[in-house]
Amino acid sequence: MRISPLRLSDAQHLADIFSKHEVYKLYARGKPIGEEQWRKSLQPVVQCWAEKMAGAPSVLSWRSLWLAGGSSGSGYLGHIGVGCPNKHGVVELSYSLHPDHWGHGYVTEALKIILVEDVLAVEEAKAIKITAHPENLRSLAVATRIGMVLVREGKQRFGSIRDKYKLSVDKLKKRATEWKKKGLSYSIIFENLPLY
Repeated sequence: MRISPLRLSDAQHLADIFSKHEVYKLYARGKPIGEEQWRKSLQPVVQCWAEKMAGAPSVLSWRSLWLAGGSSGSGYLGHIGVGCPNKHGVVELSYSLHPDHWGHGYVTEALKIILVEDVLAVEEAKAIKITAHPENLRSLAVATRIGMVLVREGKQRFGSIRDKYKLSVDKLKKRATEWKKKGLSYSIIFENLPLY
């Protein structure tokens, strides 16, 4: 697997993922998200991360996941989004994966590396969180595998009911030490490439 910065050109791949009923029913108010809508959403995100990455190659960012050796549409796995810390130091994570690649552990392994390389390098980060639809069992399983715990059930957010999972950075550091002892999968290629 290859992890690279999210680019505007990835809008077509995200639109493909979010055209699948099994994906969009748990996200985005239960409706597909098209390529043009993704481009509009990604433009400010890509610009923001381009400015941040100009000063430091490994900072909080949105990443694309690719099957090793492939940068064609068929090689696109999904994305991991890592927001900037809010005023309380909480970093929000998001992730999506093409249904053809569910169940292989790609998000868990990539997320471990991104948390170690990106999130733990940010002084302001105090905790990480995700929100997910309660029926999105795969996303919730990823959250628990990295050590997050349920802190709130069933709040309306992003047009649907969402559960919130959270993990303090202190606990994340302990988890990261365990992951490193077991051997993080650095066969994953972590790239900082141009964003356009």
